[in-house]
Amino acid sequence: MCLRSLLALVLLVLLVAGRAAAAPVVVGPTFEEAPVGLAMELAYDPTGELTAADVLAGKLAFEPSTKSAPTFGYRGGVEWARVRVDDRRAAPSELVLEQAQGLTDVLDVWSLDATGGVHALRRAGDHVPREERDFPRYRYPSVRVPPGTAELVIAFRSVGAHQLVYTLYAREAFLQREWVDGLAQWSYFGGLVLMGLYNLLVAVATRSRTYASYVAFLFSYLGFQAGIGGQASLFFPVREPFFVDYVSPGFMSLCFATAGFFANELLELPDRRPRLGRAIRAVAFALLASPIGLAFVPYGVVAQTVIVIGLVCIAVVFVSAVGLAREGNRSARFYLLAWSAMIVGTTLNSLRMVGVVTTNVLTANAQQVGSVIEFLLLSFALADRIKQLQHEVIAKGELALANANEALVHAEAAKKASDEALAAREMAMRELEERRRLQGELDVASQQLTQAENMATLGMLMAGIAHDIRNPIGAVRGAGEYIRDLVPSLLGADDRARVKAGEQLDEALGWVAQGTASMDAISLAMRNQSRGGQTELQAMDLREVVDEALLLCRTRTRVFQVDNQVEAVSALADATGIGQLVMNLVSNAADALKEQQEADWRGQHTILVEGRLEGDEVMLAVHDSGPGIPEGLRSKILEPFFTTKPRGVGTGLGLAIVQRVVKQHGGALTIDRSPTLGGARFVARWPRGT
Repeated sequence: MCLRSLLALVLLVLLVAGRAAAAPVVVGPTFEEAPVGLAMELAYDPTGELTAADVLAGKLAFEPSTKSAPTFGYRGGVEWARVRVDDRRAAPSELVLEQAQGLTDVLDVWSLDATGGVHALRRAGDHVPREERDFPRYRYPSVRVPPGTAELVIAFRSVGAHQLVYTLYAREAFLQREWVDGLAQWSYFGGLVLMGLYNLLVAVATRSRTYASYVAFLFSYLGFQAGIGGQASLFFPVREPFFVDYVSPGFMSLCFATAGFFANELLELPDRRPRLGRAIRAVAFALLASPIGLAFVPYGVVAQTVIVIGLVCIAVVFVSAVGLAREGNRSARFYLLAWSAMIVGTTLNSLRMVGVVTTNVLTANAQQVGSVIEFLLLSFALADRIKQLQHEVIAKGELALANANEALVHAEAAKKASDEALAAREMAMRELEERRRLQGELDVASQQLTQAENMATLGMLMAGIAHDIRNPIGAVRGAGEYIRDLVPSLLGADDRARVKAGEQLDEALGWVAQGTASMDAISLAMRNQSRGGQTELQAMDLREVVDEALLLCRTRTRVFQVDNQVEAVSALADATGIGQLVMNLVSNAADALKEQQEADWRGQHTILVEGRLEGDEVMLAVHDSGPGIPEGLRSKILEPFFTTKPRGVGTGLGLAIVQRVVKQHGGALTIDRSPTLGGARFVARWPRGT
């Protein structure tokens, strides 16, 4: 009996010592982010059948992590990890756990509070639908960690080689980094797309196989990045696992294959290194056929195999390019610089993932920056090669002209020499004519590129129209929810309740009618704008327009007190534009009051709308009791796309549209502090008209 007690005591001591070996993640008052690799305790379930309850019951032995980024190879089952959290903040708030690793099938996380309560958090990973995740637009699996969490238990499934690279963020720091990263990502994709379109125009104009292979290489790389990073699923109604399992490996195979074809063309390997050129071409065709393996083996195996073969192929070409560069080949030098930038970027990103370098905008997007530099340098290599070819053509032409002139000088001495000189001159003239033709085609390509840039600018302007139509859609949606709430009253036994509900239903249907009428007006305005027409001014009742606008905004302002002090003023104006002005200002006021309400839920929150005639001008003002707008931001908030709201909430176009409407009426918009409510006040004035 004593022996058993002694053994139990020793086992308990060992368990406690094992737990103590992994220090908890300390969350202090100024906490923003921290890697949790060395704070993890790891376990492996080869069967993959244990549940969270089994693991919490002690059916799996954990060992402290000895690395900041533990690495695992190919194996089935489930990797388990647990991390203790020591939250020392006076008022704990929500945290975010991010797993910076691709090819993640499913990531399950559970949180344990100080009382031992277990809470299952939302799932993440490549095979989890985006609508079931906490952060559906982010590149890496991330889950929210509730306040008061004392321990996290993580289950990780993946079919490929992977690293357990986890970082714990304060929610505000995470959202800020996500916004910056999203901006960097779309700038990255936009830059590569423009680069690809430009070179596509050049490829069409010059009919160059080298340019065509470069464009195929660039767009296949973009397709792979958009599929594996989740951007492609934002535009196509297909579940993300389809992109991860099939589209991304397919584009990756196409990417390595087109990279091989491009290297053959740029470095002229079939002519300079015939054996290597034939081998690269054979490997490229094999990579094109590799997606067939997706029907028989998991996508991770295909992806890793393609990566290994592709990297070996690139390494061989890289070594060959070193030899060509030593021989004075300028294209080989550009090729080496381009791939060196890509290698440096990838290495820096890998060092960030294992914690060697800190995470910031540069290190988080180092691979993307390296790829942009790579494709830019390769584009320069193509331009340099075309320039060299042009110089060769000019040199040949000049040499031919010199020979022709010399032959003409000696024409009297020898008829045969004269005939040869004339033939050389004709050949030179043909070469010059071909040069003029190529120059004309290049000019046409330049004009087409200018037209494409104009179309891109027009696409940016359409964002404002999309913002205009959101308000009436919101009104119709709110009316639908209101009608749904009235259904129980309509089905009740109380006649008076049914009568009252019927009246309310009639009112809600009125909202729907008004919302659809507003959308029809916006559609008419869009058609007029596309024809280049101007705003049509008609006589209107200011009170009626404001009442309709407030009714459409009711779903956003119903929790606040809205004081309508607009007089029945007849004015010459665009009723739809004035309605949009009121809805944007009132919606912004409601957003400001919502933030104020979260900070002080017991205070009285009011929106005041007043309008009247002041001489020959119409005055329309919107006040709120919110925090107001600092003087330093009053000029910036009128700029398009500038917003102080969190990402995904505002587009930064509302106030720009308000200012546009006021200017169309020949008026002015001023921003100051409300003398009655203490918050912001927006005052619009414009001539009454006749």
